[in-house]
Parts: sequence; structure tokens; C-alpha cells
Amino acid sequence: MGKLERDAEPKSRGFFCDKYPLHGQFGEPDPDQSTINEFSEQFTRKKYNPTLCSAKESGKPPSSPKNTEPKWVEAEEGEKNLTKGYELNEVITKSILFYEAQRAGPLGDDNRIPWRGHSTLKDGCKVKANLEGGWFDAGDHVKFALPAAFSATLLAWGILDYHPAYEASGELENVVYSIKWELDWLMAAHPSPNVFYAQVGDGDLDHSYWGTPEKMSMKRPVYKLTTQNPGTEPTAEAAAALAAGSIIFRQIDAEYSTALLGHALELFAFADRYRKEYHYSIPEVAKFYKSWSGYNDELCWAAGWLYRASEIEYFSETARGYYKSLKCNYASSSISWDDKSLLVHLHMAQIFKEDETYRNNVAREADALIIKHNKTPKGLLFNPEISKWGSLRYASNWAYFLLGAARLDPPLPNHKEYYELAIGQLGYALGDTGRSFVVGFGKNPPTQPHHRSSSCSPGEDCSSMGEDTSRPNHFKLFGALVGGPNGNDQYADSRSDYIANEVAIDYNAGFQGAIAGWKCYAMGHKCWHLG
Repeated sequence: MGKLERDAEPKSRGFFCDKYPLHGQFGEPDPDQSTINEFSEQFTRKKYNPTLCSAKESGKPPSSPKNTEPKWVEAEEGEKNLTKGYELNEVITKSILFYEAQRAGPLGDDNRIPWRGHSTLKDGCKVKANLEGGWFDAGDHVKFALPAAFSATLLAWGILDYHPAYEASGELENVVYSIKWELDWLMAAHPSPNVFYAQVGDGDLDHSYWGTPEKMSMKRPVYKLTTQNPGTEPTAEAAAALAAGSIIFRQIDAEYSTALLGHALELFAFADRYRKEYHYSIPEVAKFYKSWSGYNDELCWAAGWLYRASEIEYFSETARGYYKSLKCNYASSSISWDDKSLLVHLHMAQIFKEDETYRNNVAREADALIIKHNKTPKGLLFNPEISKWGSLRYASNWAYFLLGAARLDPPLPNHKEYYELAIGQLGYALGDTGRSFVVGFGKNPPTQPHHRSSSCSPGEDCSSMGEDTSRPNHFKLFGALVGGPNGNDQYADSRSDYIANEVAIDYNAGFQGAIAGWKCYAMGHKCWHLG
């Protein structure tokens, strides 16, 4: 991935042009969307490039695969006193490396994962789309747009809210270009206004293969959403991700930022105009990422992000209106790639500060997590209905929400309790119970994450490694948060247990953002009260 030329040196605040663009930057309010259409014409859509499709192989293993121990910037003296002694800079550094280990497509000279090589170079070739890049979903090699776009949105939000923490950790540039990898793919997956490729790879076929992505030879079908077969959830979530990304890149690369926002505007129009739960258009996804909660939360979420990115009044009206009419003012207790209604409350409270409705709803839901929510004996927030699969993913997402609630200004009455509960969840993941649940970090970390490419020893047939638990993964998948314990705090570090030891891009998204938020608090007023 090539580096972008910055317009100016990034600064702690001006790097992201505050939270909004200048008034009038994208035209006057226009409910009939003529302004949106006019702006969409300002960006140049990349055309299909057949070069990679002419390659003989779809992948190429690295020439010198090896483990390398990452380096990180030591936190300032005294900061660890507020982080239970944990080096959060190390956690941030390694979590970003996890996303780099999940990269698909051609890897450049700046690849920092020496055991990864080029892969999926022919993805999309049969439909004349450049879908070779993006992130692999989990320990497998499928590209699912809905969880990937959600991960990019949540990571981008963490950058916007806690960028001084990323800057202090020395990882600001790395995290920005980390999400660019997925943003590029989301734009490539949107070759025309009403077409979006929401999945690459057959989940069942992919899961039957235990090996590295560089050596895959299976068929990798592409699944498309159109006006005849639409899908609101992934298209709206992609709009949210691209809108959030456009804010980050506004002062780094104005042309790229414009392209991000242009795609976001078109995708939202597509998602909103042709409403349909996407698993009905792509039945193959239902086994893996069915939209259980429906698409209302994605429409509310995306409308808020488009207002934040564009400041077009149409989206202010849409975000506020949908919040009521689509019943986004009510929320379930979960936060995930499927259900982001709690995050909608928080985001609306941030961007519409003058309206107490959103703050009150944030307080209601955060108070419920403190007072009513189930916990394991050792203090992990645990919902028996959903937490059995990826318990730490849910706990980390709740931590992200709670930290955001604790940071609202003026403070909510129970903001201190929100902070303490959030830190308890993150501490659990990092080692409060006597072991770490983050690969390559802390005391007794997982050594057998359910992850194909990191498990394989170069030159060996590793097809049996999915069930072989006699040895650790050959390469360390630094920074990956594993699924975690059950409701009784029981956990076994076993690669064959794909519930407890699954890793996934959405697992780390809320976790990484919350870790940055915790560091932000430890940095004091220069970060925590910046927003």
C-alpha cells in the first residue's frame, strides 16, 4: 500500500478538521437529493484494472516467513498508574498488526507481517471488479462486507474520538492507513451507484480448507447486491464506514476524502431506496452473518455519519427523523456487527449535543449495564443469549460504549461508574483474572487462536492443524483478541474450540477503540476532554 502525501503535518486537533467540515462545503440543504447527486459527480470512480487478473496464480507465499517481535513506544511515566500497570501502547500497536495480518490482496514493501504474502489476486476477476484487497473476516478467508464495514466504522470512530492517544502511542499513521486498506476495498466493491459486492468466497467451501490464503485454489464466488436483489444492511454500513473515513482523510488527501464521501452518499441512497434484508438476496450469507436485527439500525447509523461527514441538512433531518420513525430510540442490550442501536444513541448524543433526548437514552442504557446486566463471577459483562460466542467481543463493545458515555460533556450523573465498568471489561481481557486473552500480550496469552494462516508452518501440510492441539500456532498472531470465556469464566486455549478461540476483525474493533479511550483517560485533560 503506497503512502499518501499529506497536505501538512498532522496536528493533534487539526489533523481531522475538528468533527465537521466547513458550513456550505457541500451545498445547501436539499431534501430532493439534487445536492447529493451533484456532489457524487465530483469524484472519479476507479475503473476496473485487469492487470492482477492476468497473473498465473492467485497468491504468492512470502519468501522469508518468520516471527518478529514488534516494538512499541513506552508510555509516559505515571500513565501506567492509571492503566493497572498495563502498557496500552503495546496493546494498540499489536492490535493494529492483527489487522495487517488479515490483509488480502497484493502486499507492498511496507508489509510488516513477514509470514504473509500476496493472496486472492483474482477475487472479482470474473465479474470485472478489483476485489483482491480488503480484510479476511476471521480465522478463515472469506470477505464479508457487513462485519468488515462495521469494523472500519468503529475503528474510524475511535480514531476521531481518541486520536491524541493514537498519536502519543506512535501509531496514528499506522491506524489511519490500517483502515484505508478496507476503505479501498469498500469503494472497489461499489462499481456503480446501485451495485455493491457484499461477499467474496463461499463460507462452507472456505471452512473446509485449513491452509494459508497464499495457497488457496478453491473457487471464490462473488455475491452482488442490485436494485433487483438489494441488501440494506451492508450497503448502509459501508456508507457509514466511508463517511467516517472521509472525515479522517480530509486534510491528508482531499481527493481521496471526496471519493470516500461520494461513494458513501450513493451507497446510502441505494440502501435507503431499495430496502431489503440482505440475507434474502444472498441466502449463502445467512449461515454466517444473517441480519437478525434488521436494517433500521444501519439506516439510523449511516444517516448520522453522513451528517457528521457532510453537514448537509438533509442528513440531519434524516438522522433525527429515522431515529424516531425506525424506532432507533429503543435498543437491545447487544452491540455487534448486527446490532449497533446502542452506538446510534451515543453517536447522536455526540453530534446533536443540544438535544437531551439522545443523552438521556445513553444514560438509560449505560445505567442498565451497571444495574441490571448479568456478569460472570469474575466480573465480565455476559448476556447468556448472545455472549457464549465471542464473550470478550461483546464486553469490549460495551466498554467502548461506556467510555463514550463517560466522556459526554456535560458529564452524565453516573459517568464515573461507566468508566469503572468499562475499565473492568478491558482489564479482564488484558489479564486481571490471571491470564491474557490477547495473543502475544501479557501473562499466559493464547497460543492457539483458531486462525489458519498463523497456524501453518512453511513447507508443511497443515490441513490437520485445525484439530491438532498438541502445539501452538507456528506464527504469533499479535494483538488478536480471542472469543473468550463462558459464563462461568472457564476458558481453554485450544485451536479446535472455535467458539472460545475464534478471532475476527469485528472482535478487535471495539476493543482497540476502547483501549485507545482508556489511554486517553490516562493522558488526562489533553486528551479526555478534547471532544
